[in-house]
Amino acid sequence: MEVKSGAKLMMPLWDHQKEGVQRGLEESGYGFFFEVGTGKSRTAINVMRHRYAHRGRVLRTIIFSPKITLTNWYREIVEFSKIHPLDITILKGTGQKRLATFIDKTKDENVQLTRSHIFIVNYESLEMAPLVKTMADWKPEMIICDEAHRIKNPKSKRAKSLFPLSDM
Repeated sequence: MEVKSGAKLMMPLWDHQKEGVQRGLEESGYGFFFEVGTGKSRTAINVMRHRYAHRGRVLRTIIFSPKITLTNWYREIVEFSKIHPLDITILKGTGQKRLATFIDKTKDENVQLTRSHIFIVNYESLEMAPLVKTMADWKPEMIICDEAHRIKNPKSKRAKSLFPLSDM
């Protein structure tokens, strides 16, 4: 996938995006409910950038998104930030393949799951118990849920899998 890193980084945010970034940085959990096409992803990416800069590193991040938008998230993170493309992985394939990729990207030299990374996954990943358990062991520091209506029922299997990840 060919993408220019930071190509649109200098494009100014709209006023509602600036306010969203500010509010997103003030709270530990925050939702952006802008209309379609008004920059929710870019606003979330700016919150990521600021939090990463504040900590001096990429945080352990998982972005849950519909399958059709996984590549868009990757492209927009690279386009609207200075985050290196090698720090971002779209998890796809079988549950075993996703788990192997996840472990490979997060294990440090002591084979501990501590290395920071950004993972972009679809909501179906929440139904893959070994992957969800490993994600929980990794202790994500930031979780983004795009199209969060897919987990709105707290009794659903996906929501029940996601909530413990967000309680880390």
